[in-house]
Amino acid sequence: MTPTSCVSDSQDPVLRHFHKALIAIAIA
Repeated sequence: MTPTSCVSDSQDPVLRHFHKALIAIAIA
């Protein structure tokens, strides 16, 4: 992911939650 999306992640709770979900799916 680009640094820009990382910044957006911390600013947008929805994106942060979505990113968290993607990680959970990847680990599962």
